[in-house]
Amino acid sequence: MFDLSPIWGTLGQLARPEVFGLMLLGNVIGLVFGVLPGVGGGNAFILFLPLTFGWDPEVAIWFLMGMQGASSFGGSLPAILIKVPGDTVNAVAIFDGYPMTRRGEATRALGIDVMSNILGATIGAIVVIALLPVMRSAVLLFGPPELFWVAIMGLFTIALASGGNFLKGLAGGAVGILFSLIGYSSVIGVQRFTLGRDYLWDGVQLISLFIGLFAIAQVIEFCTAEVPIARLTTGFKGFEGLKRGAIEVLGMPGHLIRSSAIGTLAGIIPGIGATASAFISYSVAIQFSKKKHLFHHGNPEGLVAANASINAKEMGSLIPALGFGIPGSVEGALILAALLFHGLQPGPFLLRDQPGIVWALIVSLWISNVFGTLLGLFWANWLSRLMAIRVVYMAPVILVSSLMGVYLVRNNIWDIFTAIFFGMVGYALNKAGFPVVTFVIGFLLGQIAEKYYFQSTQIGLGDPAIFFDSGISKSIAAITLLMVLGVIWSGVRSKRAVTAVEVPS
Repeated sequence: MFDLSPIWGTLGQLARPEVFGLMLLGNVIGLVFGVLPGVGGGNAFILFLPLTFGWDPEVAIWFLMGMQGASSFGGSLPAILIKVPGDTVNAVAIFDGYPMTRRGEATRALGIDVMSNILGATIGAIVVIALLPVMRSAVLLFGPPELFWVAIMGLFTIALASGGNFLKGLAGGAVGILFSLIGYSSVIGVQRFTLGRDYLWDGVQLISLFIGLFAIAQVIEFCTAEVPIARLTTGFKGFEGLKRGAIEVLGMPGHLIRSSAIGTLAGIIPGIGATASAFISYSVAIQFSKKKHLFHHGNPEGLVAANASINAKEMGSLIPALGFGIPGSVEGALILAALLFHGLQPGPFLLRDQPGIVWALIVSLWISNVFGTLLGLFWANWLSRLMAIRVVYMAPVILVSSLMGVYLVRNNIWDIFTAIFFGMVGYALNKAGFPVVTFVIGFLLGQIAEKYYFQSTQIGLGDPAIFFDSGISKSIAAITLLMVLGVIWSGVRSKRAVTAVEVPS
C-alpha cells in the first residue's frame, strides 16, 4: 500500500520562508517565459536547472515545479489577448478566448482561464493520487496497438472540429497529415518530401509550425486590418469580469471533468503530448455541447475544455515518469532530468524508498499551478488594457518576439523561414474558411499514428490481427466507429431538417 503520511510533511515545507519564496520566484520566471511566444516554460526549466546543483532535492523541486506550474497560464495570456500562443499547448485557447477579447470580454475570458486551470490541475492531482498504488499495471495496459487506436480516434476528431464544414475540415486535416510525413523515416529508411534539403530530414519543427500558423498569421491579419485589437468599451471589465468568468466554469462540470480526464489520460499514456490532448479535448467538447455553433466564436465551453486538459495533463505526466522512469511527454522528460540531476533514480524503488520526494513532486506541481495562476491573474487586468493599442505598434513587437523565440529553440535560421512560410499558410487557410484546428490535429496525430502503426506491425510480424488482440484495442476501435457513425447521422439529420424547411407544406 502506498504511504500517504509524507504528504503532511510536504505541505509543512511551505511554512519555510525559503521554500515558499523559491516557489513564488519559480512562478514569476515561469510566467515570464510562458508569455514570450515560442520560448515556453520548458526552456526556463532547462536554463535554471543547473542553478539548483547542491540544493536539497525537495527544495529544488518546489522551485522547478514553480516554473512548470505557472508557464501554461503564462502562455495562455497572449493567446487570449492577442491571438499569439506563448507555447504550442496554448494554441487551442485562441479559438474561443480571442473572439471573447474581440467582443470586449477579455477579463471574462481570463476569469474562465484561471478557474479552469486551477480545477483542471486539481482533478488531475486527485486522479494521480488515486492511481499511484496501481500505476504500473495501468500504464502497461497500453502497448503500440492500443496507442495506434488512440491516435486514430484522435484523428477522427477532425470530423468534430470542422466547425460545420466537414469537407473543408477533412481537407485541412489531410494536408496536416501530409506535412507530418516530411522528413527521414527511420522505419522504411527513405527521405520523404525533403526537396533535397538536409534541414527537412528532421521534419517540420513543431514550434516553427505553431508560431507560423498562429503568431505570424495573426501579424499578417493585423497589418491588413488597421483597427485596435479589441473594443474595450463593452463587455465585462476589471474584477467583475474575472469573477463572472470564474463562476461560469463552475456551471460546466461536464466539460470540466471530461476534459480533465482526457488530459490526465494523455499524460499517463506516453507519446500523446499536451498539445494533442488539448486539441482532442476541444473537439470532444464540441461533440458534447448543445452550443456547437458558438465554438470558434467565443464559446466559454471551448476555453474550459482547452485549459482544463492542459493542466490535468501536467499532473498525469507524473505517473509514467515516477512509476517507470519513462518520459511520457516533454514535461515528464524535464521532471526525470531534475530527479537524475539530484541523484534520484525514478521508478518503482523511488515510490517505495523515497515517498517524500514523490509527494513533493505531486503537491508542489499542484500548488504551483494554483499560485502561478493567481499570480498571473494580477497581471491579467493590466495586460487586458494592451488590447486598445493600435496594431501598427503591436504587430512589429509580436513579429520580432515570435521569430526570436523560434530561433532560440535551436539557433537555426531556417526555423525562422519555416515559421514565415506557415504564417502565410495559416493566413490563407483562415481567409479560405479552412479550420486551422483540423490542420493541427492532422499534423500532430499523423506522426503518432504512423509510429505506432509500424511498431505494431513489427510486433505482429505483419499480421493485422495485432490491432484487435486486446480488449482495450477493441474498445477504442468501437468508440472510434461510434464517433464516425454519430457524425454521419448528425449530418443526415441536419440535411433532413434543412430539406423539411425548404419544402413548402
